[in-house]
Amino acid sequence: MTRATRSPLRERLAELERRLAAQGAAAEARGAVYTPRPVAAAMARALLPLDARPRRVLDPACGTGQLLLAAFERLSQDERDPVRRLAVLDALHGAELDPTALEVAKLALLLRAGGEDPPAGPLARARAGLDARLRLGDALVGPAAPLEVRSAAAGPALAWEGERFDAILANPPYTSFYARAARKPPPELERYLAARFRDQVGGRRNTYLFFVALCLELLDPRGRLCLLVPDTLAINASYGRTRAALCGRGVERLCRIEGPVFPGRSVGSLVLTVAGTIQGAAELETYPDARAFAQGAPSQRERAPRALLARPPGRTWLFGGVEAMSRVARIRAGREPLERFARPRDGINHGSKEVARRLFDPPGPPRATWGPLLEGKDVHPYVVSPPTRVVDYDPAL
Repeated sequence: MTRATRSPLRERLAELERRLAAQGAAAEARGAVYTPRPVAAAMARALLPLDARPRRVLDPACGTGQLLLAAFERLSQDERDPVRRLAVLDALHGAELDPTALEVAKLALLLRAGGEDPPAGPLARARAGLDARLRLGDALVGPAAPLEVRSAAAGPALAWEGERFDAILANPPYTSFYARAARKPPPELERYLAARFRDQVGGRRNTYLFFVALCLELLDPRGRLCLLVPDTLAINASYGRTRAALCGRGVERLCRIEGPVFPGRSVGSLVLTVAGTIQGAAELETYPDARAFAQGAPSQRERAPRALLARPPGRTWLFGGVEAMSRVARIRAGREPLERFARPRDGINHGSKEVARRLFDPPGPPRATWGPLLEGKDVHPYVVSPPTRVVDYDPAL
């Protein structure tokens, strides 16, 4: 279709996308990174089995609507009539802070559902429905919050009281509250969020953990949840309360994506699916990059009893380490001594300058008892510098 024949909806969408692209720094400041389409499609397939059509699907941080678009495609894949396709939009709900991104999501959904020239009446009804269900505001702050909290929120407060959704998918914004370059929220807002979600979020806080807690709060007891979050959720010791809350709802699948999912971001990602039951086994899959995840081609796949992921509460999730998790469980239960299968790694506590003088950087030509000495200064984020010093392992010393 040429520019001259594009519909008014298409023209408006293109204009808003250009405006949004110019706001890149502002979106990054909020921790917003929009989900790549192939990843969104794979998440929708994981969330929405074809034999169980959900009535209400939510993305509480919907951005430009990539996840909702993927959910719509999944729900409407056998439907060709534009009027009936527009009716499928009735199942979709969302929230977003950025009014431009939210409008992009609505227009993209209308175009995907109705095409370039849908009937005016069904299009108007679908538009009104999206305006009611895709809402502008801060999903984490309710209208009952104190005035100082609502004033400090990034957008209007949103009421979720009594609402439940049988399918939720989300790529929550990521802003750390504690890192060196952290963008901390106003103190009254942080205190409110910490108190509201204290059962699901403890220790070090960041925005995505609060969104995980919100999703669990809004999920129907037998509903399904699919989240794209940093892989630190699996291993950070201070996130144990959030892992325990997820296990309490039944973790079905954990997918670790080692390569970057978002341009310019080096952090690994985790796609997790909660299925509303704590019975059976969970799938643990490792993917080298986002493309492999989108294609369903893991480099490693394991199965772990869901009880193993859940006990003790908040335990870390080790990919490629189901046997290691099982061993730790046996040790904690007192059924297997550590020394049966664990070997200590070399470490040196030299104690005095005299001992250090004899052990480190000894004079003379290299000997068979010398080995590299790795110091704390050699360890940096994501890289270890080659050691520049040596240590003498000679037992006679």
